[in-house]
Amino acid sequence: MVREVGRIVNQSTGPWVNKAALETALQAVWERAHGAPVSKVHVLVGQESVAALIEGVLTPAERDAAQCAGSQPLLQRYAERLLSVVQPELRAQVEATTGRRIVSASVHADAATGNVLCFFLSQEDPPR
Repeated sequence: MVREVGRIVNQSTGPWVNKAALETALQAVWERAHGAPVSKVHVLVGQESVAALIEGVLTPAERDAAQCAGSQPLLQRYAERLLSVVQPELRAQVEATTGRRIVSASVHADAATGNVLCFFLSQEDPPR
């Protein structure tokens, strides 16, 4: 694997992955679905995997609610419901950006920290 500024290439599997473009795309997907800006998106790209940390996904009102006793389970359920809606679009964006088929995806929201962790396993499509 060779690393250059903002780009990672796996020489054995081919195409360049522009890390900054993937971070920007995932941020746009989340913000469009949730209707509020996020703080930052971090992406790690492996040979057959992509991990993304989306920080600061809660609105100020949601952050306040997360601090109230008893409201965290409700906020967690809301976040999980939102994830069930946005996960297919996050998955499609990773596929489009990396050029690899995603075979498994996991997305988890943590209401206590206001972060979302995404993990995608990919597989190269067989030649046609």
